[in-house]
Amino acid sequence: YDLGSPNTKCGGPGVGVGGEPGKRGANCEALGMVAIANELSTSTSAAKSLWDKCARYCGSGTSSTCLANCQPDDNALGSVFKVQFSDASSRLFYLEMLDLDEWPDALRWKIEGDQQFTVVSGNGDNSVTRIPLNRQVGPS
Repeated sequence: YDLGSPNTKCGGPGVGVGGEPGKRGANCEALGMVAIANELSTSTSAAKSLWDKCARYCGSGTSSTCLANCQPDDNALGSVFKVQFSDASSRLFYLEMLDLDEWPDALRWKIEGDQQFTVVSGNGDNSVTRIPLNRQVGPS
């Protein structure tokens, strides 16, 4: 349950030393819906079965039945997320990454044609790592 939020020591389902209270990556506020770079390709029958199971238990079930029956598995190889803003006055203050491992990871983002690259060391299992951006986003 390293993708759970908040950490078990903060009253949630998340398991991992990196997210415990008092740690640099404390995961003590419920994050709600998070985007997960899933390890299973959505085109495989195993993934379809997992998605069907998740929909069945998480769509109308309690959070405990959802957690017991649908555990996401994040992709160790990374992924790409594309977010498009329609309002030119939007500002992206930071990204929060859940369960970012302690070894250095490359993070690349592109805002209005300006590509940025940085190396980020996460805070370990079940931790929350905040990456400050403070950038204007949206159509120019």
